[in-house]
Amino acid sequence: MSFELHWSTRASRDLIRIITELDRRDPDWGTAVQQAITEKLDRLADNPFLSSIFRPNEWVELREVLAASYRIFFTVDEADRIVTLRRIVHVRQQDPDFSE
Repeated sequence: MSFELHWSTRASRDLIRIITELDRRDPDWGTAVQQAITEKLDRLADNPFLSSIFRPNEWVELREVLAASYRIFFTVDEADRIVTLRRIVHVRQQDPDFSE
């Protein structure tokens, strides 16, 4: 049984910003990156624990996966079977702020 994907406002904005910028520069690259992210999210819904732990703490375990040149940060609610996407950033960017 797959996990349900929920998008935070920041993750949604991140994806829109990324695709808009890439489409402006090179539409083919924008399409390729969007497809890579979509495919990774499909696999993430099936197996969210096949990922790296980015920052564990006592309340929530923040995880990350790589898609194209982008890091996707998310949390997993195993009891409710929900994966919440928190941020999507380029690998060259510094670690994002998660104060939401």
